[in-house]
Amino acid sequence: MNSKGTKNNNASDSNIFIVNRYPPMSSPYRYAEDVFYSLDGKAEWINLIFDRKGWEKPHKGIDFQPAFGHVAFINHTFRDLSFHQAIRYVESKGGNNLIHYTNQFSGILKVRGARRIISIHDSPYYIEKSGTLNSIFMRRLFSSLKDEEYVITQTEHLKNELRQFGFSGNIYVIYLSYSTQFRPLGVNKYDLRKSLNLPADRKLIMSVSSD
Repeated sequence: MNSKGTKNNNASDSNIFIVNRYPPMSSPYRYAEDVFYSLDGKAEWINLIFDRKGWEKPHKGIDFQPAFGHVAFINHTFRDLSFHQAIRYVESKGGNNLIHYTNQFSGILKVRGARRIISIHDSPYYIEKSGTLNSIFMRRLFSSLKDEEYVITQTEHLKNELRQFGFSGNIYVIYLSYSTQFRPLGVNKYDLRKSLNLPADRKLIMSVSSD
């Protein structure tokens, strides 16, 4: 059942759309790519080009350019107007549409009759360390998603934070996969540290992120 009390059709009977807003070589793009390939060609990939940076590289999907130029803040604020062509494209496919927004920073497009799944990768409480305007924007963004019926996160911790923030729908934890490139090296740890000029007797933490 959906939030309006009507029966949902099976996902296999739906037109499935993967919505991505990040350029190639970024981790959100890779996540969208993994989701897309896991559906074995049963989905269409849509890119919302909020700004130009990074999109010059080859990439997958259908690109939708914003109506108001490539200024991310404006395109977020007037999202439905800015990406009205993407909305029309999805609606033209019929009434049984399922949209997976692969990152919360895509926001939600008002597509008539479409069911939605939202992947949320970041904590709503991270906004406390941002500037004032960014904090206001981030809080409004997360607040706009609180009533979404289906949300995917990657950790139980983030699921709990979303609950604390006020998310009321179904939140599913689906752990991220990893590439086969990650494997034991078969070398002595201390020899490796020495070759990299790292201390042999200290705990080391590697952070793979944008900050």
